[in-house]
Amino acid sequence: MAPAVEVAISESDIIKEGTLAKQSQHLRQWRQRHFVLTSQYLGSFKAKGDYRKPTEVIPLRDCVIVRSCEEEMGARSRFAVGDGRALVRA
Repeated sequence: MAPAVEVAISESDIIKEGTLAKQSQHLRQWRQRHFVLTSQYLGSFKAKGDYRKPTEVIPLRDCVIVRSCEEEMGARSRFAVGDGRALVRA
């Protein structure tokens, strides 16, 4: 998973977007983030509307892990997406 990168997303590129609770990589705390899905990326942002500086980006061409983690996280509708090096749990 790539750290914040220079990715500009226009509203016409957005396939799906919404707020998810995302588990931070280092402190393992849950944070609200606005996620945007395009044909090329899954990106998280601190707020809706400013799509210039994502907090994280997963290029979909690199995505090798998509799995449920309901049992692992102890809650319904939990999933993980990753590129083989790291996961975003939401």
